[in-house]
Amino acid sequence: MAALVLAAALLAGSAWRLHPPAALPADAAAGRFSAQRALGHLRALVPDAAPRPMGSDAHARSRAALGAALRTLGLEAELQDTWTQRGGPGWTTLARVQNVLARLPGREDLPAILLLAHYDSVPAGPGASDDAAGCAALLEVVRALRHDGPRRHPILVLFADGEEMGLLGAHAFATGHPAARSVGCVINLEARGTTGASVMFETGRGNAPWIAALADAGARLTTNSVGVLAYRLMPNDTDLSVFLDLGVPGFNFAWIGGYARYHTPLDTVESVDPASLQQQGSAALALARRLADGLPAPGAHGDAVFSDILGLGLLRLPASAMVPLAGATLALLLAWFVLAWRQAGITIGRIAGGVLLWLAALGTSALALFVLLRAQHYGGAMPTPFPASAFAAWLALLGSTALLHTLAGILLGPRCGAAVLAGVHGVAGAALALGLGLQEDYVLASHLPLLPAMAAALSLLLAVRSRTPCVWWLAAAAPALVAIPLWLPVAVLVHEGLGFGVHTAVLVPWLLLPCLPLWAVRGGPARFAIPGALCLVTMAAGIAWLHTPHFTPQAPQRLALVHVQDDAAARIEAHMPLLVPHASPGSLPYELRRARRFTGPEPVQYPLWWTRRALTAPAQREDLPPPRLEILEARVEGVRRVVRVRLRSERGAGYAGLRGIQGFRVAAGPAPLEVGGAAWTLGSGLACTTLPPEGLTLELLLPGTEPAELVLHDLSVGLPGQHHDLLAARGDRAGTFQWGDAVLVATRVRL
Repeated sequence: MAALVLAAALLAGSAWRLHPPAALPADAAAGRFSAQRALGHLRALVPDAAPRPMGSDAHARSRAALGAALRTLGLEAELQDTWTQRGGPGWTTLARVQNVLARLPGREDLPAILLLAHYDSVPAGPGASDDAAGCAALLEVVRALRHDGPRRHPILVLFADGEEMGLLGAHAFATGHPAARSVGCVINLEARGTTGASVMFETGRGNAPWIAALADAGARLTTNSVGVLAYRLMPNDTDLSVFLDLGVPGFNFAWIGGYARYHTPLDTVESVDPASLQQQGSAALALARRLADGLPAPGAHGDAVFSDILGLGLLRLPASAMVPLAGATLALLLAWFVLAWRQAGITIGRIAGGVLLWLAALGTSALALFVLLRAQHYGGAMPTPFPASAFAAWLALLGSTALLHTLAGILLGPRCGAAVLAGVHGVAGAALALGLGLQEDYVLASHLPLLPAMAAALSLLLAVRSRTPCVWWLAAAAPALVAIPLWLPVAVLVHEGLGFGVHTAVLVPWLLLPCLPLWAVRGGPARFAIPGALCLVTMAAGIAWLHTPHFTPQAPQRLALVHVQDDAAARIEAHMPLLVPHASPGSLPYELRRARRFTGPEPVQYPLWWTRRALTAPAQREDLPPPRLEILEARVEGVRRVVRVRLRSERGAGYAGLRGIQGFRVAAGPAPLEVGGAAWTLGSGLACTTLPPEGLTLELLLPGTEPAELVLHDLSVGLPGQHHDLLAARGDRAGTFQWGDAVLVATRVRL
């Protein structure tokens, strides 16, 4: 009972500390960060619900508001107005970016701390959280730093443009602005949702001294090196990625709760959680003050393995120490088995039974959850990794796993003993930590299995001579008591970041495995009271989940409609996120299926960033002129041709792309236009996200000496009138996202 009470208290405390602190009022002390003051800036940056993509009127108004706010704070606002290009394999994005910069001088001529956020949004929504809130937080941070007076290091503030289109503004600053050469560290503020704890989730490699500086800052932190590992493995990027690629160290902060509103029209000022803003701004201010007083000494450093402990402090260990610690823990546990065999009557049979029980509990629960999740997905009960309400689903999954574990512990555990099960779990955790520690990146997650294993080793060795049952029970409960505050925040953040998926089938059993020794109790029928209660809770949660709407007006289904028209035909495409790989016509709202006969999914023919496959239905052709390439000059250079052209959108679309080339270089355009110089940018595709009305003059590199076929397309936000019935049929439980509802017009030309 003592172990259960302690575990319950730690569970409640861990859940409570995951909530960000309350927002400070507008009349808070001048040296403190106030979310209410920052919200005043946010309302000025996003005065309405208009999206702020590059080149839009709302985008220009937001930029003007940033300049006005900086001048009010007594700073000079600098505008970096330039063209830049950035690309991936075979594809380059070209755009005019307009970055807003300011500088707080330092007392000494030292490397600067760069405070970074982006002020553009996706075309689908106003981006109040992503990332106008980050800009508003930086304005409040700058106010507090101005109140402090100059510090040793200067501070640069960059409100970057074009993050949503490919980190264009950060790239333009890092590669083309003289001040970029003085940057010694970056603090980037982001959001991938509208609520939740602000997480420090990314740093560069060799981060040990920087994590020490983060701990010294004294802010209330939600962070874990597992997040750094996860982000290194994911294909996602933020503006910080530009600087990390250049070897500049930095920190990335973001809140990730409320994914349903991310990159949608629901990302409004009203949806921003002031508490999330308070935690993020306070952490950024504290860290900026710490770094402005002195940066870590340059040099080769290793990574740190770290975790906040209930938000009260930061536990950190050198990554190089994890393998020795895991080896020592494994040796201590093996020593305990030898001592317990001699002094506590633990036999080889009991140890073998404990190993089999541990493996059976992990294997059966993981397999059961995997089958349950797959069945729900294919049966339509889990149409998205992020349903509107996840509480009933989580309760059902946790309840079913706990039920399997308690039944296994109660029925088979007494034959092994709680201490043996704790020791077996410790050995498994130490062995897993040893394996993770031998991997360059995965060592960042090695503390999760290692620390409960260390608790098991130390507590069991201390209890080996005791004859008091309570001491043995608390020793057996030690892995659970350490694992709960360590693993629960990670589990919650993984779910907020990835939703329900295959990882859940591994995460939940591992989360509950340290509690397995608690159920190895002897006694009469009363010991089945807890499994009975878990069975009832699981059944009730499962029934509630089946009757819970997957989508609501506050958490709508992500569904963008795109009118596509090319030389062959016109059609309407229904796009859903990549996270829904098994989209079918049955995934659409019923009224939308009645309005059009959708088929598919089929691969999209034209590059759209948010999906690779779409459902399609026929549509009437509109009087929409395709984009145009006007040939200005053509010549042959060896085995290739160079064609000078002007790319234009005849219907005034701000986005245009082409593919089928070998490379390009910008020849002329609106000043200032200095992109690429005389060098060719190689690749098969080009996209311009800020196409001027008068067009853009390019030199295209084409293969061979014969005419080549190029594919052109342009994209504009909004649907033509023939599809207004689809907007009504989509209903309020489905809504657009990312690029929004759009018109794409394509054509093929021979040059």
